[in-house]
Amino acid sequence: MSGVAPSREYLNENVTPVLLEGMKMLARDRPENPLQVLGQFLLNASQNRQQQKQPEPTFPESQPQLQSQNMDQISQTTDSNPQLRSMIDASQHISQTSAPDASNGP
Repeated sequence: MSGVAPSREYLNENVTPVLLEGMKMLARDRPENPLQVLGQFLLNASQNRQQQKQPEPTFPESQPQLQSQNMDQISQTTDSNPQLRSMIDASQHISQTSAPDASNGP
């Protein structure tokens, strides 16, 4: 047994890394509405984590143009909002770095 309280271990594994990344983003970007930005960051990180657990949807081959149009719209939205782009980049970074290592086993 590791000697760490179960609740602390749970928080250290599931919350602290994401929260620290969000706080780093706040310190770096200093938004006018830090709690709102942090809240959105945490929601995005949670959604990314859920998506990692589910298989990604596949687009039918008859709809590649629709997929391309959707990606263009997303790109335009994030390009025009640097704060949103920063949040998305940071949450993607977290989801990539906090993914469990499959080589360690269950």
